[in-house]
Amino acid sequence: CETMRALRRRLDFDPEVSVVRDIKDSELRIYTDAGRVCRPLFIVERNEKGLQRLKIKKRNTQQLSNKADDYRWSNLTMDGLVELIDTEEEETTMVAMAPMDVLTSDNDEVGRNFTHCE
Repeated sequence: CETMRALRRRLDFDPEVSVVRDIKDSELRIYTDAGRVCRPLFIVERNEKGLQRLKIKKRNTQQLSNKADDYRWSNLTMDGLVELIDTEEEETTMVAMAPMDVLTSDNDEVGRNFTHCE
């Protein structure tokens, strides 16, 4: 499943394809049907120190706001910073409600492992 997500993030296949791993049924489900509602979420990964961080950086948001740059929303997907997640795949993700949740999660006693952020 992680390999499939990595391939999607590199755009080896369409970003709107959903990959769901069902542990209970020992299945890997791939959804490609039209009409599924997908929402964009920022990708969270661990850095070299093992801390969870948003993959998108301030320079990316500055490029979006700079009209002279030819950097668009689609570039965030192409650069592997934003991922389109449907309702089936959302069941297997841990979504932080805010970037601050990701930053403070490393100090939590609970030890939340976020995969995405709104």
